Amino acid sequence: MAEALITRADRYNAVLDKIERLEKEGLIFVIRPKAPITVSRTENDPVKLEALYMTAQAEMKEVLPQLQKWLADKVVPESAMKL
Repeated sequence: MAEALITRADRYNAVLDKIERLEKEGLIFVIRPKAPITVSRTENDPVKLEALYMTAQAEMKEVLPQLQKWLADKVVPESAMKL
């Protein structure tokens, strides 16, 4: 347990580095907010939560065409089509 706590930041940063690398290689499409999220994970104010939701929805509408193009450009391996 102590080892996990000690290495948590390093593992987190390694995952962020991997995500950045995979995104640059075109292997993943990352959707992230334009600005930092200022609403707490435990926020319960419906006005703040709705404002965050509306912001996220508007940003997704902007990024959706890029995501659709990225998906259309991907070749799906035949093995992925089998159940």
